[in-house]
Amino acid sequence: MADNNNIAFIYYTNHENECAESLKCLDLLNLPSGYTITKKILQGNFNIAQSYNFAMRNSTAKYKIYLHKKMNIVNRNFLIEILSLFKNHPELGMLGVLGAKKMPPSGNWRDSTERCGKIIFLGKPLVYSDEITHEYEPVRSIDGMIMITQYDLPWRADLFENQYYYDSAQCMEFIKAGYTIGIPMQREPWCSYNSSDDIILFFQEREIFLRNYQEFIT
Repeated sequence: MADNNNIAFIYYTNHENECAESLKCLDLLNLPSGYTITKKILQGNFNIAQSYNFAMRNSTAKYKIYLHKKMNIVNRNFLIEILSLFKNHPELGMLGVLGAKKMPPSGNWRDSTERCGKIIFLGKPLVYSDEITHEYEPVRSIDGMIMITQYDLPWRADLFENQYYYDSAQCMEFIKAGYTIGIPMQREPWCSYNSSDDIILFFQEREIFLRNYQEFIT
């Protein structure tokens, strides 16, 4: 049975100490009254989808936050704001901080002409669009640096065996299931990302993604 008052933070890393800074940021977040958090660190061989499936199936938390080892949450009211969005919008299945309103022919959301969101990247603000002025902007895909869910759907480990495209595939699965994916309004960036290793455009599994989700590409 799901624990509606638990929030799980789920990391994937090769070495536990790589997410030490990110874990420290979690201790600074304002925790809503009556809620608890759990932290799960997964270590493996780059099959992120498979690892996330394992964590999802072994957690009773209703709310799950899948995040990269170098992603730091800097908005102290992060938990309060995401819970408010999810409770006010039951159709909202997943949130991120960067994404695209349309998936381009390349299959990589960063190539889209309709990107949105913001983040602090290597110490400098990175803004992908004009300010979002409403509660959230519906999108087709979000970046896997942080993926925040209030519903559980299987990650496509049957298709993606490495560290690329698992995030966009999961977005497509949420849309197919009838849920909305959103980028919230952020007056200031909610998160900072302190590594360039994982943000370089990788296309290793692009063809798999394009074959399986062609109907979502414009």
